[in-house]
Amino acid sequence: MHLSIELELLLLALGLYLLDCLLLLAPGEALLIARPGHRWQLSLGSRHARFRGRTLVCLPLFSLHRPVFRVDWIEGMDDATGAKPGVAGRTDPLAARRLATRPLIPLVYGIAAAQFVLFPLMLFVLRTPLMIGVTLALLYGQVVLAIGWLLRNRAQLQISQRASRNLALECLLCPPVAINLVRRLSLATLVSDEAPPLAQALRNSVNGPIVRERMMEELAEWLDTEDPGSDRYRQLNERRASLGSMESS
Repeated sequence: MHLSIELELLLLALGLYLLDCLLLLAPGEALLIARPGHRWQLSLGSRHARFRGRTLVCLPLFSLHRPVFRVDWIEGMDDATGAKPGVAGRTDPLAARRLATRPLIPLVYGIAAAQFVLFPLMLFVLRTPLMIGVTLALLYGQVVLAIGWLLRNRAQLQISQRASRNLALECLLCPPVAINLVRRLSLATLVSDEAPPLAQALRNSVNGPIVRERMMEELAEWLDTEDPGSDRYRQLNERRASLGSMESS
C-alpha cells in the first residue's frame, strides 16, 4: 500500500513522539509520576515487555505537564513504614521540582497543538502559503522559546550545561521531542536523596496494592537468585518486610 508523502510525514512525527515516550527500566527502578494535588503514582512498566533484563514502560501520552522521575525503589524507600502524606506539597521534597517546569506547560501543549492539529490541517486541508507560514512559525517559534527558557534556567533545573545543550539541539532538530520537554527535564534530574514520595505514592495511589504485589513478586524472584549470606539478600529481604508491613497497616 502506497502512502502519500503528507501522511508519511504525519506518521513520522507521531512515531517519533511515541518512541520518545518509551523507556527501559533497570531491575529495581520505577517511574514516579506526578499526579494532581501534590500526589504521586509509581509505575513499574510492563510485566511482559522486557529487553536484556530491562522493563519497557510508556510515559502517559496525554499528560505532558506532569513531571516523571526515575527512582530506585529498592534503595530509595527507607521511610516505607513511617511516611505520611504531604499536605499541599509542604513535606514533598520534589514539590519544588514540580513547580520549576510549570512555565513550560503552555509551550509544550502549544507545540503539541501545532504538531498534531495545525500540521495535519496544513497538509490535508489548507495548503496555502499563509497556513504553511503560520504553522511553521508557531511550531518552531514555541520550540525556540522553550529552548531559550531551558538554557536560561539550567541552574535552577539542576541540569548540566552539556545536557541542556544536547536536549536543546534535539528539540530544535526534532520538534516531537520538544513535546516531552517537561518529562525529559524531570527524567534528567537525580532524586536519590529525595525518597519520601516513593512511600507516599504507594500509600496514596489508586493502583498502590497492585504495585505492591508486583514489587513483592519481583523481590521473591531476586531473593531466589541471591546468596542468603550476602548484603544484597539482606537488603532485599528488608525491603520485602517493609512492603509487607505497609500492606498490613
